[in-house]
Amino acid sequence: MRNILVLIFLLPFGAVFAQDNLSLKECISYGLQNHSSVKVAENNIAKSKEQGREALAAYLPQMNINGEYDYNVKLQTSQLMFNDQPTKIAMGSPYSSTLSAQLDQPLFNQSLLLGIKANQPNMELSQLNKEQTNEQIIYNISSSYFQVLVIQKQIQLLNDNKARTEKLYNVTKLQAEQGTGKRINAKQVEVNLNNINSQIANAQSNYTIALNRLKNAMGMDISANVMLTDTARWVQNVTATPQFGEFDYSSTTAYKIQEKQIELNEINAKSIRAGYIPTVSMFGRYGLNGIGKTAGDVFSNQFDYSTIGLKFTIPLLDGFKKDAQYKQAKIAISTAKENLKLNQSNSNMVFQNATNKREQARTTLLSDKRNMEMSQDLYDNVNLQYRGGTASLSDLLNAESSWSSAQNNFLQSMINYYVAALDLANAQGSLEDFYNKL
Repeated sequence: MRNILVLIFLLPFGAVFAQDNLSLKECISYGLQNHSSVKVAENNIAKSKEQGREALAAYLPQMNINGEYDYNVKLQTSQLMFNDQPTKIAMGSPYSSTLSAQLDQPLFNQSLLLGIKANQPNMELSQLNKEQTNEQIIYNISSSYFQVLVIQKQIQLLNDNKARTEKLYNVTKLQAEQGTGKRINAKQVEVNLNNINSQIANAQSNYTIALNRLKNAMGMDISANVMLTDTARWVQNVTATPQFGEFDYSSTTAYKIQEKQIELNEINAKSIRAGYIPTVSMFGRYGLNGIGKTAGDVFSNQFDYSTIGLKFTIPLLDGFKKDAQYKQAKIAISTAKENLKLNQSNSNMVFQNATNKREQARTTLLSDKRNMEMSQDLYDNVNLQYRGGTASLSDLLNAESSWSSAQNNFLQSMINYYVAALDLANAQGSLEDFYNKL
């Protein structure tokens, strides 16, 4: 019984300290399932489906029931002529009612038919918008993830620097206390140690901010505990980002969205033009008329009637309203096509710039990586010389400072490279492939 009580007591704490260990691919998968913008895009797809049903409904049978009950407070009077003598006659009865049901069925209405035709491209457009939303989520999560990864690596390097500096500080402090070294040396190392501690505190604050940004990009609660699991993969194989084929703007989601919008604009123009075409519909009507001198007589004195027929509507004059609407629609189509050409040209430029930027970032990253390795070798050599008494403390601190600067340059180059690789995938329209190849 006691064990059960202890277990019950600890359950809430287990929930509080639960931690999600996630790779980059798992972070993206979570975002694609849980981010609010994805749910909004899915709602828009559902809305497009209902808009299609609405357009189809306009061509299906429509039935209405109309009723009216009147008390004629003062009957309308008409004047008739009998033998050239005017005679006034009250028309109607004090109480009357009408009840009718009418069924209407369009037989030919080109505007309605074009509205139905727009259902498919409208659904496809909403689906493409969801794909564009997914691409934006992949980009945001990936860039935030790499930011967290780099800061995490920065903290690791700073902690390594701190451990070395603490050992050096303990040695110089002991030497100063025993009179075999200068106190100023211990002070110099202590200043370096304090600077490293400040850098670690800033890096840890930046890590929290970056991690919150990642969780927000995923659509995850900020209070959730998250640990990244595949950071070593990205740090050890820095330039091993997925490679993709040649750039083809027509394969991008942005191009497909513009093409679909142009298609819908063209259907809209045709629908406006179809407003000049006659429409034909069929109708059937059945009704009851009731009249009486009293309220009750209306319900007992009923006369039924029925009608079936065809209705033609031929538009003649509208003050050139449809002509103005049609010309506006044609201008919109022309503008959309020009924007498509402009966006294609801009996208080609963005792709070329992104390609150059990634190659430059890759070159800089490899250079900074080599420089960091050389500065580490230099530090190790000076450290051996310092221990052997052939190098001064200043030489060692300068070597350590150079190594730290090289580490910072490498980390900055790393984030620059990953952002450049993401920008290239985004410009190429291959973010989905980037995600699938993780």
